[in-house]
Amino acid sequence: MAFPWRGRSFGLALCYNLDFPELFRAYALKGVQAFLVGAAWPGAYAGLLEVLAWARAAENQAYLFLASRPDTGSPTLFIAPDGRVLGRREEEGLLLAEPDWGFLEAYREKYPLLQHRREEAYRVR
Repeated sequence: MAFPWRGRSFGLALCYNLDFPELFRAYALKGVQAFLVGAAWPGAYAGLLEVLAWARAAENQAYLFLASRPDTGSPTLFIAPDGRVLGRREEEGLLLAEPDWGFLEAYREKYPLLQHRREEAYRVR
């Protein structure tokens, strides 16, 4: 589900959804600027969780807030539209972060990835 808040557009996702880039791309094409993801990945897969979170943020040029349960051993993350990890917390508590919406807009303007998509080239026959 996507929803507006304070003039911005957010998309919700859960845990396993990170494995499916289509959801995040659909959100991005609807103008979503940030993804909010609740997760409970086992710590043994924390590395994969991070890679997928980085990818979903970078490939869609959106902020990604990932809240992990502290008892899982996986981190809570705040990731920028260019894939940089701006915040990380591995223990119980809050990770406070604020997106730089000006950076998001400038980054999307400088690198208009979504506008450069060629859907006709992706069709498999």
